[in-house]
Amino acid sequence: MIIPFEKMREDSRVWIFQSSDLIVDDKKEGLIYDIEFFLKDWTSHGNEIESSYKIKYERFIVIALNYNYNNPSGCSIDKLFNFIKYLEKKNNLNLLNRLSVAFKIKNEIKCHLINQIPDLLKCGYINSETIVFNNLVKNKHEFLSIWEKPMSESWHKKYLKKK
Repeated sequence: MIIPFEKMREDSRVWIFQSSDLIVDDKKEGLIYDIEFFLKDWTSHGNEIESSYKIKYERFIVIALNYNYNNPSGCSIDKLFNFIKYLEKKNNLNLLNRLSVAFKIKNEIKCHLINQIPDLLKCGYINSETIVFNNLVKNKHEFLSIWEKPMSESWHKKYLKKK
């Protein structure tokens, strides 16, 4: 069962899948269709699951799941990740690369590999005030409050010391 993202509980679990490429036009329309088709029928041991989604900045697919409504099983979470792998193949996207970090630079979202951060700092492309996205947030509340932060306030700040 899909409900509007805004109506999901604050403690709803979220997964953020970051695309290294922009999700625009026909690709975005196709993704929305596939995501809604999947979420509409997503179940846990035959019981419907309360879920939602959001595509943010044409780069991030956010899936939310209410654990208080028919607690999902490990198998249902596996279904989600298998679905994301399907979306990757179908749309030629990379959504599961956890080594890619997104930064907001001049109101554009740019993705770079995590091992490039020291060089990006050294040349001044990013700095302690650059907004970075923490795709490891666990729930809707964290997504809304701490997903986007200056690098100096995120777990990425460890790279500032190496500069």
